[in-house]
Amino acid sequence: MDQSRVLLWVKAEPFIVGALQVPPPSKFSLHYHRKISTYVRTRATEGAYPRLYWSTWRHIACGKLQLAKDLEWLYFEIFDSLAVKTPEERLEWSEILSSCTTEDEVERQRNQLSVDTLQFLLFLYIQQLNKVSLRTSLIGEEWPSPRNRSQSPDLTEKSSCHNKNWNDYSHQTFVYDHLSDLLELLLDPEQLTASSHSTNSSLVSREAVVALSFLIEGAVRRTRKIYPLHELALWQPLHAESGFSKISKTFSFYKLEAWLRACLTGNPFGTSACLKSGKKLAWAHQVEGTTKRAKIACNTHVAPRMHRMVVMSQVYKQTLAKSSDTLVGAHVKIHRCNESFIYLLSPLRWTALCPLHQVPNKQQDKTPTSKHRNRGYPFDSSPASFIEEKKRYLGFQGGYFLENQIYRITFYEDKKFQGRHYDCDYDCADFHMYLNRCNSIRVEGGTWAVYERPNFAGYMYILPRGEYPEYQHWMGLSDRLGSCRAVHLSSGGQYKIQIFEKGDFNGQMYETTEDCPSIMEQFHMREVHSCKVLEGAWIFYELPNYRGRQYLLDKKEYRKPIEWGAASPAVQSFRRVVE
Repeated sequence: MDQSRVLLWVKAEPFIVGALQVPPPSKFSLHYHRKISTYVRTRATEGAYPRLYWSTWRHIACGKLQLAKDLEWLYFEIFDSLAVKTPEERLEWSEILSSCTTEDEVERQRNQLSVDTLQFLLFLYIQQLNKVSLRTSLIGEEWPSPRNRSQSPDLTEKSSCHNKNWNDYSHQTFVYDHLSDLLELLLDPEQLTASSHSTNSSLVSREAVVALSFLIEGAVRRTRKIYPLHELALWQPLHAESGFSKISKTFSFYKLEAWLRACLTGNPFGTSACLKSGKKLAWAHQVEGTTKRAKIACNTHVAPRMHRMVVMSQVYKQTLAKSSDTLVGAHVKIHRCNESFIYLLSPLRWTALCPLHQVPNKQQDKTPTSKHRNRGYPFDSSPASFIEEKKRYLGFQGGYFLENQIYRITFYEDKKFQGRHYDCDYDCADFHMYLNRCNSIRVEGGTWAVYERPNFAGYMYILPRGEYPEYQHWMGLSDRLGSCRAVHLSSGGQYKIQIFEKGDFNGQMYETTEDCPSIMEQFHMREVHSCKVLEGAWIFYELPNYRGRQYLLDKKEYRKPIEWGAASPAVQSFRRVVE
């Protein structure tokens, strides 16, 4: 059978729901993933392979990867949420946990959970989707430009979404570029060289290809039925192309990789396809006098049940959708919806919020109502637990959920607050997907740090409340801005900082509560290698008299310059951030 008749594509759900939209931990590299792959196989009798139990993963995450306690459970829980389960099963598990009165009881319930080991290794590897590379940043590959814009259109067909988790093309590119590493990660140790690499004679087990179905699925041309990867690879007419041997019951590494690369194509049921050919719905009420027009698209008329998607954009005020075949079990993406009350009276597979981060759809699967409002926080019956969980999930470092402080900033494409604009009242790691440029800013609440590039990178500018009709007014070098975050000032007006002449808080220490225009003159220091911010928020400057590149420091400890975003310890002045 001609392999061109087979289409393979990367599944969207593992990336949209599974990949956290924050840079992965430092030890989530291929080197450590390979070590874990070898380790779990040697602990097969201890709950590590082929099923990985929570207790074993906790030992690996804490002892080997040095992850925080909450983070190790977060990864395990998110992966478990990707498993196909009925709403009743999810509800039953939630009720079991809610009935636990002590940490020991919760731990006993968690110890009963297990996941597929090889699939979990792939899940850990795709966390590198949002890895920030300083090398590629320097050569501009991570900065949006006409030559590397996403191929996924938004609902207006005018701009592209540069969020890698939402971009089907980014998913395909990631798997294509890392396919060799993914396959090597699934190989048995005896199929690898001493340097943990494959050879031309390496063989891939059937179990490994089954695990790869976690990321890849496909279909035969001109048919609607979707198959997991392993079923297509094991199909008799494709044995010659996929490299499967009936004698050894294994795949040739070389042939399998070549076949996957040849057949890999775009996801026909992804966001891009939904926006291009999806059916437009008229759920949202159009508010008279508004310039925004709500757009809702779905692919339920062409997609199989497990691939149904609904995309909502620019929905304003209240929108109500009753339970229907369009919504039941669907994947819902809510995009650029501000000041909105969205009621989806149906059990959903998951809900993704943009420009915030994906939310594993535990509550939506088990309750008939899902409510989203203004900032996009999902409705939950336990606000305290929801806030704490989502703070960890979104990677926030400080207490951003403060009701006594209003934060609001508006970015405009043109000067003097003209042209397209983007309103923001929360930290945003990448708003360049909404604006092509930024020439004016209006800060209506709080003090903000805006950055030249996404992911809080590049030159930073501190903007207190006020109006900035041109980018020169905030001392900008150009009309490029990519991210922003609110600056949380000292509530009691107290400021205190300690600076050290060596890393890890070693060497001479100086403490002050006042601004310092010249560290050399005041403390006789040429560099700052570590510091402790005890009270308030501070700004480091590379040059004396508050000039040069700036770095924002919140209340925490910084053991080395890279922790406050600097490539070197060059700090010559600093001052407090005041309203």
